Amino acid sequence: MKFLKKHPVLLISLFLFAITSCSFMTAASEDEFNDKTGNSNANLSSLKIFTNETRITPDFNKNTLNYNVNVRAGINTLTISAVTENKDSVLKINNQKTASGQQKIIDISALLENNSLTVTVRVEAPYKNVKTYTLNLTKFASGAWIKVKFGNNYINNGQNNFNAGSVFTGKISSKVFTIENAGISDLQITNISIQGAGFSISQNPSGTVTPSGSTSFTVSFLSSSSGSFIASISIECNDPIFGNFNFSILCLNSNTFLEDFESGSFANFPWLAGGDVLPLIQTSNKYSGSYAA
Repeated sequence: MKFLKKHPVLLISLFLFAITSCSFMTAASEDEFNDKTGNSNANLSSLKIFTNETRITPDFNKNTLNYNVNVRAGINTLTISAVTENKDSVLKINNQKTASGQQKIIDISALLENNSLTVTVRVEAPYKNVKTYTLNLTKFASGAWIKVKFGNNYINNGQNNFNAGSVFTGKISSKVFTIENAGISDLQITNISIQGAGFSISQNPSGTVTPSGSTSFTVSFLSSSSGSFIASISIECNDPIFGNFNFSILCLNSNTFLEDFESGSFANFPWLAGGDVLPLIQTSNKYSGSYAA
């Protein structure tokens, strides 16, 4: 107490120094924290749904927080993946902590026809910011249902570089695709388009496909060189899930035949047939038999 009475100025100076030092240390700590964590970035860099027979709208944008997801009847789980821009952010899907980029399987069996269910994706930045992305799910049991196949193989909506077999230099190659309606209402096809040098739609499908019915369209291609060629196909229709059915095909021009002897069928890689000799396929022993082209 005597020291305090005799040295008030010294006491005040020490007190102010302590306050200044604390402020300096706090400010330095926050600056260091901000630099380390990327400030308050709570954005997602991507949000994807991996379950077939679903459609999310609009397309993902990190600044768009609300999305609609149409789900086909019979789908009881939803697989989604979210990636945070800030590697130090905490990601929670339906309030469950999830690693950034991890595929999360969500039970949506409680989602009934024409009812809604909400899935939340919450991003918690380390420094004072939170952002929640919301998926509003709706299940459809009615309506048209488009399915597309080539030979015996079905093509997924959004599938890239589906192998449509071989093409040949200087010859027009034709590929026939089938459209099926697996729904309970008429499938209305309003337009079909193709993009790719040398590709064209040489035969259009029917505009209306009844339930359990099918139609077909033909893609023609003329190449002047060897190599691989890709075309994008878009089918506009009234499917409530897909809206537009989009995919791309890959054709290989090597002037050689592609075969699939192991399956006992040429359906996967259609050959260009000519002449009066037909191929003979023996399925009992798939590695023997007579083949001609």
